[in-house]
Amino acid sequence: MLPSTQSTPQVGAKLEKHRAYEALGSIGLPELRSQIYLLEQYIKLLMHWNQRINLTAIRDEERIWTHHILDCLAILPLVRARLALQNTKTGQANVLDAGTGAGLPALLLALTEPTWNIVAVDAVEKKVRFVRQASAMMGLKGVKPIHARLEQLRFGEDSHGLGQIQGFDMIVSRAYASLDEFVASTQHLCHPMGFYCAMKGQVPHHEIETFLGARPNWQLETVRFEVPGLDAQRCAVIIRPPALKQASLRPLPVSN
Repeated sequence: MLPSTQSTPQVGAKLEKHRAYEALGSIGLPELRSQIYLLEQYIKLLMHWNQRINLTAIRDEERIWTHHILDCLAILPLVRARLALQNTKTGQANVLDAGTGAGLPALLLALTEPTWNIVAVDAVEKKVRFVRQASAMMGLKGVKPIHARLEQLRFGEDSHGLGQIQGFDMIVSRAYASLDEFVASTQHLCHPMGFYCAMKGQVPHHEIETFLGARPNWQLETVRFEVPGLDAQRCAVIIRPPALKQASLRPLPVSN
């Protein structure tokens, strides 16, 4: 039997509130300071389930806070800005988290953007069950966890529960696969005016070269970002299909 929320270990005392407040402010998300309790509860649940299921190799709450929570939240200002360029209704977006694992970044995006429809997909059923319990515990209404292989996911099939979604405005992945594999496994799910966001460590120059070699007409940008308390390089690779190379979209800055 999988773990429940009962008798979970005590977590949170080590997450010093002033440090958490400073970190959220430094990444441009001061409004999340009121949600620190929910973030602590997520960490508590993750650590409890991780005793039975390999959700993360990180075992202590301080490193979960920096390497998972802040690492995921740090991309939010970027994806907000990129979604604002799309032809979507203000404040609304259909988002796919490809290979969600422990619900990262799906759960954190849903916490910060409750009007987004977020589908969290993973091929491992136990991980999907964790995401389902975590989203219920956090009171997140905009997350739909789905157990499926991305290649087999289809719109209009009730078994997948995608509802009225006909294409995702953003498809995000976090250490899921190479850029080429990421796009190849999800291309049939992307809206014609949508984009991909691959969260990476160092800029994956070889992956970028391979990807553009196979898809020379695609638009790609890399954006470096910093994560408070994390002494490591982080970047996001934003990818758009050829259809988006239109005059209606202003050029985007690229950081090398």
